[in-house]
Amino acid sequence: MGWLVGARITASAIRVMVVCAALGTVLLNDSVALAEVVPGQRTFGFGPMLSLNSGAGATAGLHFAPIGVNVSGGYMPLFVFGTEKASSELRFNYYSSAELDADLVIGPLNPRRLIEISLLAGYKYNTHLAHGGSLGVVLSINITRKLAGTLTIGVAVHPEAEQALRRRGYPGDREPSLLWLRGGTGLALMFFP
Repeated sequence: MGWLVGARITASAIRVMVVCAALGTVLLNDSVALAEVVPGQRTFGFGPMLSLNSGAGATAGLHFAPIGVNVSGGYMPLFVFGTEKASSELRFNYYSSAELDADLVIGPLNPRRLIEISLLAGYKYNTHLAHGGSLGVVLSINITRKLAGTLTIGVAVHPEAEQALRRRGYPGDREPSLLWLRGGTGLALMFFP
């Protein structure tokens, strides 16, 4: 059963990578028109976020192109799938945690396009998974002079996740599936005063 879940996750990840590669090719092409909205300042911004990789909360960024820093934090639900050691049956556990992220932003790689692309590399701390690191891509679109929407796609690695979760009460008779590796997408609405 565990191999079937892994195969589905792998197939989905390959589809996402192909779509992202195709989208990136189109967005970096010089023939893509400039955004209709001329943005105001983009040095400091903040706003709400909802992410499969970082939870639900708030984010803020300080950006002096081509380098910037984003911080975010909030509530992070954890869904842990594991296999019971004795019976090999699939089990599910749920935990409520909090997460804090600090990311270095490089970009935009294609300034003044309809959708701007930046790279992320960062540090994560989760109350149940301990310390980790992340890599990702941010797609940003200007909505108005003071608002931008962002879509983040990334992966996170928490090397000590299993030990940290066991200290929080994860059952010893279960083997969690890829607990140290997380990935996903996130949305944020950034306000630039």
